[in-house]
Amino acid sequence: MIDDMRKAEDMFGITYKLGYSNYTFELWMLLHVADVNFAVRDRSSYLGLINRYFHRNYKSIDEFKKQNEFGKILDQFVTLDSVKLAIARAEKIVRNNDLDKKSKDKYSGFTFFRDNPDLSVHTVVQMILEVCEVK
Repeated sequence: MIDDMRKAEDMFGITYKLGYSNYTFELWMLLHVADVNFAVRDRSSYLGLINRYFHRNYKSIDEFKKQNEFGKILDQFVTLDSVKLAIARAEKIVRNNDLDKKSKDKYSGFTFFRDNPDLSVHTVVQMILEVCEVK
């Protein structure tokens, strides 16, 4: 995807801002409601946390991601205040990764920590809030 973004930038003279979350987007969602600053084995490892913090009883991550279920989560738990908390919690993860001197990788001008948790979704969301002058 990053290679395709770089090609599009060159072809069309546009700039992309990439926001990622390794392992998964579930980490970003959980940061709206809890401090989650530890590595997980795989994305299914977030299921227990999702059920606990979103007061659900999903049997699988795929069930959580069904459009109608995910919409309910957004309606019930995602507010401007929770987004700001998620940004702060994500910044803490990145700071901790730096303090722990985790090794960074680079790819096509993009720097990231290979070990989870790591994410940059918050930087793009923060940029959107700033452009929209949301305080």
